[in-house]
Amino acid sequence: MDAILTQAFEWFTKNGTPGWLIMPAILFGMCVLVVHSWLVRADPAGIARSVINSEKRRLEHMLTQEYLNRETRALIERELRQRSLWKLTRLFNHRLQDLAVLFAERYNVRASYLSLWRTWLSEREGKIHFNRTWYMICLCLSGLNVFISTTLLIAAGIIIFHGLSTGRAMLLMLLMTGFIWLPWLMLTLVPLPGMTRRMEAQLAVFNSQLPTANDEEQAAA
Repeated sequence: MDAILTQAFEWFTKNGTPGWLIMPAILFGMCVLVVHSWLVRADPAGIARSVINSEKRRLEHMLTQEYLNRETRALIERELRQRSLWKLTRLFNHRLQDLAVLFAERYNVRASYLSLWRTWLSEREGKIHFNRTWYMICLCLSGLNVFISTTLLIAAGIIIFHGLSTGRAMLLMLLMTGFIWLPWLMLTLVPLPGMTRRMEAQLAVFNSQLPTANDEEQAAA
C-alpha cells in the first residue's frame, strides 16, 4: 500500500496541475477512512444515546421535585413526550409528530416513513402540508449533482488510468467510488418521484379525513 501511495505521489508531481486536481478527492477519502476508524472505535452512536438519555433523566428527575407547579410539570411532560415521539417518527417538528403517528397507523407503514420527506413537510391548520415546489427544486438540484459528480469521477478515472498501471488505477478508482462518490450520492439524493407521488396521494386522503376547525367548533357547541 505504501508503494502504491508513493508511486501515486510521484505521478502527481510529474503530471503537474491535472494530477493535482484529484488530490483533494483523495485527501477527502483519507479523511473518511480516519473518521470511519474513529466511529468504529469510539461508538459515537452510544455517546449520542448517552447524552440524550442523560437529558431525559434530568427531565424525569425534575418531575420528582415537589415545589414545581402544575404548569411546569405539564411542560416537562410535554417535552418528554416530544422526545419520545422524535425517536419514533424521526420528525423534529412537534406539530407533525402526532399526525405522523396517525398516518403510520392508517396506512400500516413504519412510524418514520414520513421522515424521508421531512425537509418539505409542515403543519397547517392541523393537517400535513407537503411543499411540492421546494421538493421539485431539490430534485432538480439532486439530478444536477449526480451528473456533475459522475462527470468528475469519470474525468478523474481518465487521468488516473492515463498515469498509473491498470491494477493500481482500478484500486484507486474503487477507493474513490466506494468512499467518496457513492457516500456523497447517498447523502444528497432525495426520495424518488414515484415514491413521492404515492406519499402525496396517501397524504391527500389522510388530510381529507381529518376533522377541520369548523367541525371541531361544531362538535364543541
